[in-house]
Amino acid sequence: MALTLTAAHGGATYDLNSGTDMRLVAWDGLSLAGIRRLTQRTAAQRGHSDIGYVQAARVVALGWAFTGSTLNDYYTKRRLLEAALMPQVADGVVLTFTFPDGRVRAMVGHLAGDLQMESVDRTRLHQRAAAEIECGDPRLYDPTAVTTDFYPLASLAGWEIDWELPWLISPSNASRSLTIDYASGDYTAAPEYPVLTIYGPISNPIITNTTTGQSIDLTGLTIATGETVVIDLKNGIYGDEAPTIRTGAGVSVEQFLSTDSAINEWHLAPAGEPLSGGGYGTGDNVIALAGTGGSASTQLRVVHYNRYLAL
Repeated sequence: MALTLTAAHGGATYDLNSGTDMRLVAWDGLSLAGIRRLTQRTAAQRGHSDIGYVQAARVVALGWAFTGSTLNDYYTKRRLLEAALMPQVADGVVLTFTFPDGRVRAMVGHLAGDLQMESVDRTRLHQRAAAEIECGDPRLYDPTAVTTDFYPLASLAGWEIDWELPWLISPSNASRSLTIDYASGDYTAAPEYPVLTIYGPISNPIITNTTTGQSIDLTGLTIATGETVVIDLKNGIYGDEAPTIRTGAGVSVEQFLSTDSAINEWHLAPAGEPLSGGGYGTGDNVIALAGTGGSASTQLRVVHYNRYLAL
């Protein structure tokens, strides 16, 4: 399998490594990006104490060589590269690499600086080009979304339970626990902030990641049969948008969120993350849904992407 690179925005997809006539000849910036340590010291301390890190934007440097069969074809390829990396795209350009080992990694960014069309070694129909793409979210991700659905009461033969269900639940409900295997235990994985959808009927829903100890408590909220509430965690610490809690009709129900809910921190923990209860994450995240007034139709859907700090 050959290396492929596509750029997508505005409903269009551009092939940026199509072969001899548009070849990606250089790429850099897919390893750990822009790590800066945070430190502190006391007045009498010699040296300093490490208290974590911040991460800069990812900058991906790309280089191409392209050739036109005619002068018109040459300018067509030049315009294709310019169109693929247009700077005014509000949501950014999605770059997707497919590597020879089968891994697929995507990122969202914008052109930073010039799209350079070098004069060195240029002939009438042959051109070298280079660009830098700046990605505000430094995580790479597998663009195939992972959807996990489970039903807490589906195996109870039609019983409707009207007391609180402090269960760990799974699609089969056999063990009453659901484990999401996040990023298959890859130690380059980054925290992921998924989209959670609760399908009624249920009242007083509480969603807990028992691996991290973080809960989202919506006590006081009732979701009727056929209705949904969507909790979009908005990329957590990697984004600048606040999480939202809305009905399927788009109405906010954030007023039901308890003050001790970890709405800004709730995430799927990757392998190697220190856990509050001690030890380190393995990539397995055990999810629980509690509530009252549920039925066999009560459902929780978790949609996430496997995200990584490095290739």
